[in-house]
Amino acid sequence: MTQIIETLFSALESTVQSEAEAKAMAEVDAIVQNRLNDQDLYRIWTAASEMQRTNQLDSFTQGFRLGMQLTLEGLGEVRSGE
Repeated sequence: MTQIIETLFSALESTVQSEAEAKAMAEVDAIVQNRLNDQDLYRIWTAASEMQRTNQLDSFTQGFRLGMQLTLEGLGEVRSGE
């Protein structure tokens, strides 16, 4: 059960950007905005949105499976204690 909880915790860890990462992303954004037209930016945005949707489905699936594993693990402990 400890491994399941550790897996859940690692999936929920914060993804806060450091100052260096935020500065680098701002620099990249400035370069990209100057070189791409609206159509290119729209295609990139659409692709990123699709990736995020897929990632959300994967995260839900993993969370559901881990939740069921925790449930089964808890039921096993209850049954063995009877």
